[in-house]
Amino acid sequence: MASVPGIDVYYRDVASAPLQIGLAKANGLGFIYAKATQGLTFVDPAYATIRTQCATAGGVLFGAYHYFQPGDDPIAQATFFLKTATPAIGDLRPMLDVEPTQINNETVNPDANQALICAKEIERVTGYLPWIYSGCDFYYNYLRTVFSDAPGWLARYPGENPLSFIEANPKAIYKDMPWPQMWQYTDHQPEPGTPAALDGDLYLNTLEDLANRHVIRLQLPTS
Repeated sequence: MASVPGIDVYYRDVASAPLQIGLAKANGLGFIYAKATQGLTFVDPAYATIRTQCATAGGVLFGAYHYFQPGDDPIAQATFFLKTATPAIGDLRPMLDVEPTQINNETVNPDANQALICAKEIERVTGYLPWIYSGCDFYYNYLRTVFSDAPGWLARYPGENPLSFIEANPKAIYKDMPWPQMWQYTDHQPEPGTPAALDGDLYLNTLEDLANRHVIRLQLPTS
C-alpha cells in the first residue's frame, strides 16, 4: 500500500527542540499538521512559527487543526479557528480534533452533533469539510454515523511497523471499520529533523493523491 508519512504537532512537542523541516523533508516527511486553536480562546503559541517554517523553508504540505472543546459554542469555535489559522490556497484541508477532554479534572465527551455543526461551519467558509480526528474506540462508538461524509483520521497504535500492521489487517483498522485515509499510528515517532516523541501519521495513498484531494484550491475569505 502506498503511504505518505507525516506528523501532527502542538507547542509542547517543539518546546525543547525546534523543527528542522528541510531535514525532515529530505528524510521523507510529506506533511505537517499544527494545532492552531482550542475552544474559544486558546491559540497555540507555536502555530505561527511552524506555519512560517513550512511556507518559507520546508516545502512539506501544511495544515492546521482545531481541538474541539465540549460546551463551547460550535460556530464560534469554527470562527475563532479560521480567524487564527488563516487557511489559504495551498494548505491542506483543516482538521477537527474530536475526542474526550479533561475539564476540571473530569473526562468530558464532546457531543458529536455539536462537533458536526463546527465542522459544517468550517466547510461553509472554506469549501472543505475538515478531517475528523479521534481515537478508534471513540470514533466507532460516538462519531462514525454522524461524520459518515467527512474524511476520517483515526488513532490506533499497534506498537509495530505500521505497514506490517496494515498487511496483517487488510480489511479493517478496528472492528468492522475500514481503513481511514489518514492514520495516526504512534505518539513516539522518531523523525530526523524533528524532536523524538511526536505523533506519527500515514496518509494511505500517494503524495499526488493527497495534494489532489486535500489541498485547498479555492480563494478563501480574508476576514
